[in-house]
Amino acid sequence: MGCHTRIPIQGVEPEKAGLVKDMFGRIAFVYDFLNHLLSFGLDYHWRDRLAGELEIEPSARILDLATGTGDQVISLIKRFPSSRIWALDFAVAMLVRASRKLSEMKDQLLLIQAPIERLPFDDEFFSVVTISFGLRNLADLNEGLAQIKRVLRKGGKLAILEFSIPHSRLIRGIYSFYLVHFLPAIGRLLSGERAYYYLRDSIMAFPSPCNLVFKIKQLGFRREKVYPLTFGIVHLYIFSKG
Repeated sequence: MGCHTRIPIQGVEPEKAGLVKDMFGRIAFVYDFLNHLLSFGLDYHWRDRLAGELEIEPSARILDLATGTGDQVISLIKRFPSSRIWALDFAVAMLVRASRKLSEMKDQLLLIQAPIERLPFDDEFFSVVTISFGLRNLADLNEGLAQIKRVLRKGGKLAILEFSIPHSRLIRGIYSFYLVHFLPAIGRLLSGERAYYYLRDSIMAFPSPCNLVFKIKQLGFRREKVYPLTFGIVHLYIFSKG
């Protein structure tokens, strides 16, 4: 995991938070299809890997943030069928689709609409917090991480999946071409929205893996595992609360 400089970590600028929320609401109808298409189906593998790397009690209380349409929840329930999961997103349209997909899991699942920066839970309520491809979208990354720390019990796990720029020059070149030319064009063609231009820009602007690790450790978390996935275009991070 290479890193040569430490740079400030920022999420979405606060004044843009509402625009991002609306954007995700508008693409909810095609979100799953485009995720699977544009990742060549690898998103299933990434989410299963996150669930598989968690070492927790079978009946843990799990909070899945930026849950979208619930794909990470599906992986978590497969891995921990006795767990209780709270799934949170700020876009109502995403949660509506999640409720349809996850209807058979309703006995162990609660869907909540709220921003991560204002989590509506008691202190130290959860054993595990997961967030897959949502960290880039926070209006205030510091506040979001502080809220996660607040609701996570001591020794609890924070698991993150997030896009990253590969370290290899060759892979980075191929991936950058894909991000700049292919992903946003196909996304707009099939969704009619510019959301996938935002996805491209947010990936390219997001801090490197070691900068992210440095920031999260500063907030009082212990690094447990950091894995590059698929040549480093995604990283899996697992921390514990100190």
